[in-house]
Amino acid sequence: MSSEKSYPHLAKHIPRTKGLLLLTVVCMTVSFPTAFGYDSMMMSSLNALPYYQDYFGITNVTSNLNTASMWVGEIVALFFVQILASRWGRRVSILIGLVFVFLGTILQSAAQNTAMFVIARIILGFGFTYGSVAVPVLVSELCPIKFRGFLLGSFFSCFSLGSIIASAVTYGTRDIESTWCWRLPSIIQGVPAILSALFVLIAPESPRYLIKVGREEEAREIIAIVEEIEPHSEYINEIVVKCQSEQAVSDMVLWGEVFKGKNNHRRLVIGIVHAVLTELGGSSVCSYYQSVLLEQAGITDVKQKLQVGICVSCWCFLFCLGGSRGFDMFGRKTMAIVGTTGMIVAFFIMGGLIKARNDDASISPYGSVSMIFIFDAFYSMSWSALNYCYSPEIWPNRHRVLGVTWFSFWSDCFGLLANFTLPIAMENMGFKFYFTNAGYNIFFLVIIYFLFVETRGVPLEEIETLFDQAPWGGFGNKFFAPSSLVESDECEVIEVEASLKA
Repeated sequence: MSSEKSYPHLAKHIPRTKGLLLLTVVCMTVSFPTAFGYDSMMMSSLNALPYYQDYFGITNVTSNLNTASMWVGEIVALFFVQILASRWGRRVSILIGLVFVFLGTILQSAAQNTAMFVIARIILGFGFTYGSVAVPVLVSELCPIKFRGFLLGSFFSCFSLGSIIASAVTYGTRDIESTWCWRLPSIIQGVPAILSALFVLIAPESPRYLIKVGREEEAREIIAIVEEIEPHSEYINEIVVKCQSEQAVSDMVLWGEVFKGKNNHRRLVIGIVHAVLTELGGSSVCSYYQSVLLEQAGITDVKQKLQVGICVSCWCFLFCLGGSRGFDMFGRKTMAIVGTTGMIVAFFIMGGLIKARNDDASISPYGSVSMIFIFDAFYSMSWSALNYCYSPEIWPNRHRVLGVTWFSFWSDCFGLLANFTLPIAMENMGFKFYFTNAGYNIFFLVIIYFLFVETRGVPLEEIETLFDQAPWGGFGNKFFAPSSLVESDECEVIEVEASLKA
């Protein structure tokens, strides 16, 4: 089974054993979001550097423009990424995106004025979107069921890993009295992108995509490696048949199909709710505008701000990994509810502490800082890790890329909105902003309880059944997928393995 002769249809560079193939998937899962996360915290840290502010003449408007321009590039890319990933494959889409990331990195590092910097940010956003859509789809279609939650959760967990690196790099360049204090962090952004390109080049293509384009034997061999069974086993035959039947339908329908039917309507609403909580649930306050939050809490020293940024990034990374593991132990929906509840409580307390310090300057600011850590812990263990885990799972094979694109579109739109409105709201509302943010999160907590479905342990091809059995307001309020769906795949694999041993 482990011999290369067992898989004659695969390219020579593709790993022939389950361990090596999963290692490749893990490395790909780690490297791309690390580059994405690096960019996020780098911009937050650069906003705290006086030399960067002086060089570009940073005001509230230009600060928002430099940060938000990346979201503009992401939104534009979403009009192309779905077509590219569906027609040319997930790997090609990722590699094309990385080309734009390299180009944007070069332009940003060499920026001479605000216009050049903004153009570089738009190109970076354009490139990152291709990977942020295609990588989680590819991972979801390559990894075994029992690792799916952890690997998909780890995808965005490594966003925090990139944040740690960016915080440390920017902290190290803070005292450079030249443009290299921000050019050097910009250059280093290209390193994880290069590593990502190398891992994508040796990774296999999605077997679901290969079946779609008629390369069935390659798809069979990839699944056989992952599941450690024969390429023409009954288990793989069923996957092939289901993918082919879905493709037979999708070839005859319009793109408008995703906007028809109660199950798809529910998925679309879930995607929007997910995007709102990702960008407007409070995370942008604690990442892009962490510097503003710390000033409200009473911390104005640049060195202290950067130190807090490093600690927060490390903290978030640990809780992201814990949350990713929790998806397969406790379920996606349970983690989302626990995380959102914690975010609400943390923001209510944070607002009260900021008000207390406004009334009495002698009160220590570290109570508010501790609430940043508490909020980020709950956000990281739920929505950070859930970002690119849930969307690829709830959509059927023929709409999976489009489903992730739908979520990404709204996430980028709300992110763009947050970049221009949050600083104004934080400045004008003060402590009331945190009460307001916590208040509307309660509304979304109720939606999660009644609308989301649990996908833990369910094969991708069977998740449609969850929506058939879960009408609006029905099964959605339960926390476990039907045991028949969870066990069916495991039983089939056991039966196949038993027959092979016999």
